[in-house]
Amino acid sequence: MEETYNELKERIDQLENWKKSARKSFFQDKIELLQKIKTNLGDAVDDIIDSHVREDNLGFWQNISKNVSTPDVGALVQKLWVEMCAPGGIEYDVTTRGEITQMHVTKCPFADMARELGLEKWGYQFYCMSDYAIVEGFNPKIEFTRTKTLMQGHDCCDHTYQLRKNNV
Repeated sequence: MEETYNELKERIDQLENWKKSARKSFFQDKIELLQKIKTNLGDAVDDIIDSHVREDNLGFWQNISKNVSTPDVGALVQKLWVEMCAPGGIEYDVTTRGEITQMHVTKCPFADMARELGLEKWGYQFYCMSDYAIVEGFNPKIEFTRTKTLMQGHDCCDHTYQLRKNNV
């Protein structure tokens, strides 16, 4: 049975909607569990989450960088933003001036989801804080700074990458 282009597109859209719904449900369930644990254990839960997010992302991005000939800022932008973020619905502009690359993120499905659920604090902890470990895991000689995030209610996320001076 042959499907038309419109029928295939409709099925793909249905799958994308299901994926978003499943992601949101999983995130919400995880947070409900963590809130119960935090009620019993207190703020130590935040430290455990921070440590887990950091270790998980460090290892993942160290493995990715092993398969890149030159793990510089350009390769990081390609792997993270072009190959992973853009297909996931993150919208951004990129500007490179000399040694500095800046990302101006204007749409983030993770921030949208967390805001819809009223879970921005947890979203920041799970998603936004991983950015530091991503960069360190990919190449510890890359410096990463950010002063704004959509997750915290700002108008954009402003990621800046550059090689560290003196490679410290």
